[in-house]
Amino acid sequence: DVEDVVVADTYHCLGLVHHARSDYRDALLFFDKTLKVRRKSKLEDNSALVSTLYNMGLTLYSLGMYEASLKSCGEALRLSKTSNTSQTLLSSDILACIALNHKDRGEYEKSLKCLKECLRKRELVLGGGSLLVGTTLYEIGLVCEARGESISS
Repeated sequence: DVEDVVVADTYHCLGLVHHARSDYRDALLFFDKTLKVRRKSKLEDNSALVSTLYNMGLTLYSLGMYEASLKSCGEALRLSKTSNTSQTLLSSDILACIALNHKDRGEYEKSLKCLKECLRKRELVLGGGSLLVGTTLYEIGLVCEARGESISS
């Protein structure tokens, strides 16, 4: 139903605005409303649902709710694999969020595994010289440093 799509998109945008303003509790409320509408509408293409789950996961991470963030991002990642549209960059963002969760929980091996897959996807789409690739390499360095490894180039 077109009306459901418009309502869900509006809620999603409001969630993004609240997240950008670091008003994470309200962002979470709007992403939750978005999910309810999107799950009810059961559209064939689930790319919008994947995006909402990722943004909800990012918001949950910002609130320090790591377990809930991992759950939301995990569902987003699973759904992105069956999406009708190419979601390589979005799935790399989801992997980066999962990696942050693992890093903050001291689960460095899991974090590195996610970041290496994230790096592979970003290099595939963007090439080696992109800012996102550089950011991913930086995150890998932070995880290695957290594990006590010395960083050399």
